[in-house]
Formats: sequence, C-alpha cells, structure tokens
Amino acid sequence: MASSWRGLQHLLDVVILHSKAIHMSLNACKSVHMVFHPRDRRMLFSSIKCWQCKVAVFASFQVFGHMIVSNNADDADIQREVTSLSVGSGTNILIGTFSKCFVDVKIVLFKAYCRPICLYDVALWKHYNLGFLNKLCASYNRCIKMLFGFRCWDSLTNILVTLGLPSFETIIANAIYSFICAFMVRML
Repeated sequence: MASSWRGLQHLLDVVILHSKAIHMSLNACKSVHMVFHPRDRRMLFSSIKCWQCKVAVFASFQVFGHMIVSNNADDADIQREVTSLSVGSGTNILIGTFSKCFVDVKIVLFKAYCRPICLYDVALWKHYNLGFLNKLCASYNRCIKMLFGFRCWDSLTNILVTLGLPSFETIIANAIYSFICAFMVRML
C-alpha cells in the first residue's frame, strides 16, 4: 500500500531490484493494483509498471477471500458471502451429503463448515447497505432451516434454542467484540 502512485511505483521498483538480486522473477500479467480515489478528484494517476509492462488497474479484487472494492464499500463482499453460503459450496453440499445424519452431526458440520465460510471477516465490514446484510441474515436462517429439515414457517427462535446455535446477530456481535479485543491486546 502506498499513499501515491509514485510511492507505489517506488515500492514495486524496490521489490524488482531485490528479486533480481536473489534470481526471482515477478509475473507482471498476474500483478494488479487498485486506486482508492481521494476526495480531490483532480489528482492524476499514471500507470504502474513492472518489468516495463503496465500493471492492470482493477475496481475490485479478492484477497484471501475478502472482496476489496475501490469505493471502499463492503456490499460486494457481503453478496459474495450470500452466494457462497446459499449456492455452490455452501449448505447445499451438506444437505445433499449429510441429510440422513443425526442432528448432533449436522450441528458440528454446520459450526465447522457454514459459519466460518460466511462470517469470518464480518468484523471488517464498515460501509455497507443494510439490504445486503439482511440478505445474508435471511440466507443464514434459510440454510439452518433447510439443513435441519425445518419448514420455512417454523419459528427461528425455537429452532436456534433447540439446536443450541447462535443467531446471525449474535455471531456478528461476537465477531466484532473479538476483533476489538484482539486489537486492544495488540495496542497494549
């Protein structure tokens, strides 16, 4: 990260210099950068170069499973979480594979597989549309009902109490609290 394009180019030049010294190469085709536009829109940004090739500029990029967008909003990351929880590799695999298992087995699988997938970076979300968060909450609740064989009109509170699972709001509050505690420990 750099505060200006000149600073980023300088950092990249230093990386290239040191990589030459240890006979390592960088793939300029796989390198990307992102510009978080400042309040002063009159600033110009030149292209960043790596090995005399222009580095691509992206408006959004996924890093370690977290979607980063140049406008600093978290809506795309929340939407990615909704998709990963509901479709594809989320709860559908558990339902298809483990539908005949005991409830205790399903609880362990849900805690180990679904909760970490969709909510491990929730404490980082700061700028988002509440509608996207409500979609994620509805998706989380629907996945619980589908996995454990409840009907859509069954009371979610009774389901969560019966299964001993936390609500969506509890998970968010715990994640934020854990993040703040970890941050405070590092500050001491």
